[in-house]
Amino acid sequence: MKNFHYVGVLSFLLGIGALCTAIFQDDIRRMTSPPKEEPTVKELLLEKGKNILKTKILGEEELSRKEDREPNDWVQILIMILGFLSIILAVIYWVKKGNIRISTGAISIALVALAWQYVYVAVGLAILIMILSGLAA
Repeated sequence: MKNFHYVGVLSFLLGIGALCTAIFQDDIRRMTSPPKEEPTVKELLLEKGKNILKTKILGEEELSRKEDREPNDWVQILIMILGFLSIILAVIYWVKKGNIRISTGAISIALVALAWQYVYVAVGLAILIMILSGLAA
């Protein structure tokens, strides 16, 4: 049983890694992606003119713009893999009669990492409510 503590610590560290990746995901994307080339004014005007010709004269629908994020974003996939692996290892550690504090801490951190966008919004709303209640008092 003493040799099995590394699983609990590993699950805790994977949860922390997932949380750090979730917090800094925009910076990670910016560091690993190539810089975007800014179109010139001439290119923008040509594209706009083509779209006007297609929509007004030819009657075709305007092409939708490409989204900024890819549908299979590798940073989100990495966060999910690290978070779920942390939860699985924490459950295995708890089933093998490990320390429940380590396993629940690892699960909590992994769940926060998996739902980071919602946690971010919730913290922002809580701060806004505190500011508004302070102004009302």
